[in-house]
Amino acid sequence: MKQRKTTNRSTRSHNKSNK
Repeated sequence: MKQRKTTNRSTRSHNKSNK
C-alpha cells in the first residue's frame, strides 16, 4: 500500500481514490 517509489506521479492520481 506504500507504493510510491516507482510510480511517484501515479501516486497523486491514486491518492484521490485512495482517500
